[in-house]
Amino acid sequence: MIQLKKVTGFLTSAAITAVLYLAVLYVLQEILQWHALINVTCAYGVSMAFYFASNRFIVFCGSAEREILRQIRRFSVMAVINYLVTVAAVYFVKKYHGNVYTGSIIAGILTTFIAYFIFDRIIFNNRKRGLEKLQKGVKSRGRGESDNACN
Repeated sequence: MIQLKKVTGFLTSAAITAVLYLAVLYVLQEILQWHALINVTCAYGVSMAFYFASNRFIVFCGSAEREILRQIRRFSVMAVINYLVTVAAVYFVKKYHGNVYTGSIIAGILTTFIAYFIFDRIIFNNRKRGLEKLQKGVKSRGRGESDNACN
């Protein structure tokens, strides 16, 4: 079941990440005038570090510390795939339209749709925590406790 608070937090995190990405891209592209691939790579790296941290600690409620290495590995696989999508989108849009930003925005939209489900079901999913929450929810029904993902 998709939880509204979690989805809202995820979309907020994605929007802030997009602004951060575009800001870094703008500085590198327009001010420093580096090569487009270097700009996209640097902007992507900075924004993905923020994206992971905001989703891990805020949206998905700071999963257990012992899981961070597993989460980083899984996130890295997703980030590499999304990076390749981003580079491909930027390359083709820049080639035919001459604009790095449009390709970045298209890639951001494509990758955001799948990222929520990957985050929720694979990267930050803690089956043991989910079972404990389910058991707690059954025991505490009627006592004013919510089913919020961060409880």
